[in-house]
Amino acid sequence: MLVFNPYKRYSVEECLDHMYFENYMDEPREEAECIFDWSWDDFELTKETLQKMVWKESLDFHKEDE
Repeated sequence: MLVFNPYKRYSVEECLDHMYFENYMDEPREEAECIFDWSWDDFELTKETLQKMVWKESLDFHKEDE
């Protein structure tokens, strides 16, 4: 579940079927009405891109302090 590459991560179904969670499942699973759109996460992650994203996030975070 904590793999950085989203294509190598367990799916939701795989996680819910994992034996770790079997004691926490009391009710039948609910299914979403639509599939979540991950297109916002579809970009090539380079050092430069990551630096820009972190910088932008820090600027957005500190706007709330003003």
